[in-house]
Amino acid sequence: MDGLLFDSERLYREIFCELLEEAGREQGKARFPQLVGLGWKETCHRLENWYPGIDAAGFVADWKRAVHPDRGRMPRCKTGVNAVLDPLD
Repeated sequence: MDGLLFDSERLYREIFCELLEEAGREQGKARFPQLVGLGWKETCHRLENWYPGIDAAGFVADWKRAVHPDRGRMPRCKTGVNAVLDPLD
């Protein structure tokens, strides 16, 4: 249901930008859309091209950990989801 019911893209974008900022890198908001729909391997390749010297695998691992539900940052439901699900109760 990721992406269909939950706005996970927004959460991934926010954390991506935060992690880049912490690493002293720029242009997170501009570059994130170019990663949407890619697998993690291709994402690593892009990060390495954009940010020479970055530990892309480490960055992606940190990114995945930060988005994990146990971290307390859950994606919001997309607009209208509750209206669709409420009648199912």
